[in-house]
Amino acid sequence: MMAALRPEFPAAVDCYGGGVLQGIGGPAPIEMTSSINCPVLVLNGEADTVCTPDEVNQVVAALNKFGKVNEVHWYPGADHAFMARGTKEDMEDGWARSLAWFDRYLVRQPALAHA
Repeated sequence: MMAALRPEFPAAVDCYGGGVLQGIGGPAPIEMTSSINCPVLVLNGEADTVCTPDEVNQVVAALNKFGKVNEVHWYPGADHAFMARGTKEDMEDGWARSLAWFDRYLVRQPALAHA
């Protein structure tokens, strides 16, 4: 949702995001997909029941429909919030993929020289 609301975002990572298909007090975030102006990495567990694989596939289909740069990575057997309470390997991989995504798409500003 923030990627759609903040056009200046240079990149976004969706870590097992739920509620994308439902609007609570407003439009469903998926309805704003056309407004996304940045690449989106989607990380999700295959056993997630909060943000199910079907929901993730709908999100990815919407991103593709509007020509948004995206990548999805599935964690076999992982449930919701795997980056906080999953296996050590899944947590480390999720963080590494997220940081690599931002490193790939964020423009680094040179440090200011001290006078």
